[in-house]
Amino acid sequence: MIRLNHCLGLLALAVSVLFLRVGHAQIKLEKMHVGYSAQAGAFAPIWITKEAGFFKKNGLDVDLVFIPGGPTAASALMAGEMQVVAMAGPAIVTSNLAGSDLVMIAG
Repeated sequence: MIRLNHCLGLLALAVSVLFLRVGHAQIKLEKMHVGYSAQAGAFAPIWITKEAGFFKKNGLDVDLVFIPGGPTAASALMAGEMQVVAMAGPAIVTSNLAGSDLVMIAG
């Protein structure tokens, strides 16, 4: 559980850092859909990042979307409905065994 919390924290940090290219003076925010596959404390870093305004500070208008279950979240990611999804590793492995090309970061 601690490892999962650590990984999710790194994911939130990675998403924030990846989009630092957007300047602070720029008014238009880049819209981004971020999914999470469970309503658990392990996903708190994503919620905290949004509520604290770190996404907006870095030029992102993030819409957090609850997608129940890893396989459904993986499908949403593959369909292009989400740009990033926080979910457990087995759903990614299963999806890749079926032929997808999903990549796990900080896992």
